[in-house]
Amino acid sequence: MINVGTEKKINSKQKKTAEILVGDSFNTDLTNICETAGISLNTLYQWLGTEEFRKYLDCLVDKVTIGEVASVWKSLLEQCIKGNVQAIKLYFELKNKYKQDTNVAAMNLVQILDDIPKDKKDG
Repeated sequence: MINVGTEKKINSKQKKTAEILVGDSFNTDLTNICETAGISLNTLYQWLGTEEFRKYLDCLVDKVTIGEVASVWKSLLEQCIKGNVQAIKLYFELKNKYKQDTNVAAMNLVQILDDIPKDKKDG
């Protein structure tokens, strides 16, 4: 989701340029992108140097890529089923990452008390 505060700081040419950069038709020729957006290459580099423009780009990228996560996982699983060893390794690395993130969050919620002092009479 695009941050409303960030969007207000971005002008229409910046929005258009960002949409071109993130869009399906993006090619790596920045000169053509700048011509299409009606800006100079120098202007693009200046915008890329600002936090607001980079944040806007990041939000657009997140918006575009979030819908593709399921397809990527499906493709990865298909490769695993075919026996692709690299895909299998990646699958378990990613699953472990998610498991670790969950465990870290759980560890912050649970406190184990194993240092309860014994009564002087018991010890």
